[in-house]
Amino acid sequence: MRPEEVRAVLAHEIGHVANGDMVTLALIQGVVNTFVMFFARIVAHLVDSFLKSRSDGEGGLGFMGYFAVVMVAEIVFGIVLPRLWLGSLATASTGLMKRVPAWQAPVRWSTPWHV
Repeated sequence: MRPEEVRAVLAHEIGHVANGDMVTLALIQGVVNTFVMFFARIVAHLVDSFLKSRSDGEGGLGFMGYFAVVMVAEIVFGIVLPRLWLGSLATASTGLMKRVPAWQAPVRWSTPWHV
């Protein structure tokens, strides 16, 4: 990166710190995690109840099965769905149809073979 690009990025990040964005995002993440944990356990309970109803009250998930369903649901609710939702929200709000990840962005090299 050129020096003026580095200064712009640093100024942008310092602006986040000055606005208190870090504290706000930490609080929001705590609330989101609470809902993720709550709904993951509801899903595990529903799966357990469904399996018990199919086997006349016997069976179900058991402790390890319940724990596994909770973990998978927490991953889906806490990682996969927010990324999909935020990605579609960002695309819709900016009007961009194609997003380019940072690792695909063009890089300016100062080596002789890229001059």
